[in-house]
Amino acid sequence: ERIMQAEKPYQLWEQVLEFITLPGEVVLDSFAGSGSLGIAAINKGRCAVLIEKCKDTVQKIKDRFIDELGLAPEKVAIYENKTEDDGELFNNELVQVSLF
Repeated sequence: ERIMQAEKPYQLWEQVLEFITLPGEVVLDSFAGSGSLGIAAINKGRCAVLIEKCKDTVQKIKDRFIDELGLAPEKVAIYENKTEDDGELFNNELVQVSLF
């Protein structure tokens, strides 16, 4: 089941990562979408930091990591951006998923 319309297969990202990164390096995906790049990074021994604006999509990404990678839920950290401007919550939709 696809999460995003333009979802790329993680196997494609695995090939790309082998050419441009080394095991143990950190991969940043600032438009995480379906999380395919994060899955590829973990599969290839890299660390991953994913950023996604939509909270619903972030939960789907987390579920995908747990299901497809067999990660324990506590291994998938989600941080919510809580930037405050004049006492009001601003841009609270930005969510970061970190896998180390």
